[in-house]
Amino acid sequence: MKAIIAAIRPFVIGIWLALAPPLAAAAEPPSGEPSPAEMVDRAAKNPDEHRALAAYFSEKAKAARRDANVHHQMELSYNHVFPTQKMAEHCRALVALDKQMAREYEELARAHAAEAEK
Repeated sequence: MKAIIAAIRPFVIGIWLALAPPLAAAAEPPSGEPSPAEMVDRAAKNPDEHRALAAYFSEKAKAARRDANVHHQMELSYNHVFPTQKMAEHCRALVALDKQMAREYEELARAHAAEAEK
């Protein structure tokens, strides 16, 4: 078992290193645009601001769904490589959280899209 862990460890570390930059980039607003916090602070006073927030939250929902898929793949890998470890349980928990975040972002997007149409 130790030999398997030693052989797989570089692979798992490589996955984490490969995923870190795209996940971090997804958290940043596009350059030149106000941050969501700035738009909310200004209370999204016009339809264009509501549309911008709807688009932003839609993208956040897509990113959360991508994260859920990544964590699901990690869960499958952990189940295969470390079947007696609890690491897969953490991945399952992250999948559930990512999916909940996606649902919340989608709800925010729908609410702002509805406000833009008023």
